[in-house]
Amino acid sequence: MNLAHKLYQISVHTEYQGQPDVVTVVRWGILYSRDGFESLAVIDTALPLGDLSNFTPIEQLQKEQIIAWCIEAQGGQGFLDRITVYHTMQIEEKKRRANTTTYEGVLGFAKDNSNTGSNSEVAL
Repeated sequence: MNLAHKLYQISVHTEYQGQPDVVTVVRWGILYSRDGFESLAVIDTALPLGDLSNFTPIEQLQKEQIIAWCIEAQGGQGFLDRITVYHTMQIEEKKRRANTTTYEGVLGFAKDNSNTGSNSEVAL
């Protein structure tokens, strides 16, 4: 399984404990892919605001650091394990349906007597 992390949106407190632009909420994602099939997890993570003794200005933050904070705030490896199981199942279902054809309206036609007073035919 291949993974790619994405950052979509970062919300900041304009000032917190004397520091500017403190990251508080992150919308991020993990794109799972295998055998040409994909499944995307989009996650909103509220980061805990605590001790800012190791504060890094937002313009110096790296994507990898922000993603690591998000994973930790969501529950660490256990969180990743749970969502990976789900997205693996999604990909397997997409693979299973890849070479199928879906037919709609296979029951033919039925009479529609709703509110029009007529017997117009509608596809099911």
